[in-house]
Amino acid sequence: MVTAANQVNSIVWAFVAAVEAQGITVERALLFGSQARGDARKDSDFDLIVISPDFAAMPGWRRWEVLGKAAAKVMEPIEALAYSPEEVANALQRDGNFLRHMHTNKGTVLCLSTNKGTVLCLAAELLYFII
Repeated sequence: MVTAANQVNSIVWAFVAAVEAQGITVERALLFGSQARGDARKDSDFDLIVISPDFAAMPGWRRWEVLGKAAAKVMEPIEALAYSPEEVANALQRDGNFLRHMHTNKGTVLCLSTNKGTVLCLAAELLYFII
């Protein structure tokens, strides 16, 4: 699915709204991958990281349920991961995990915040930006 930047923005914000409609406070949503880089193909999905303090006490199955319901409501190919702010901070301290990889490898990531607007940043700056 090749989408224009305004369509990508609209889809991501619709997904965030669908997560928040379930009572989750989204602190930050991060779009990464081909949609963020602008080189998506027609079969590309939307890769998102959703960060919320509400995920801290939530078991993994419930996180998947929240994200799955939001994706079903938006009806777009969304692959989302849920983290609490503490999990993101802890991930920065450990080698061999996805967030650390994103942090140390440059690539364009679109950082979306529900309270600060839209910011374009580099993955190497990403986790400093969100903590």
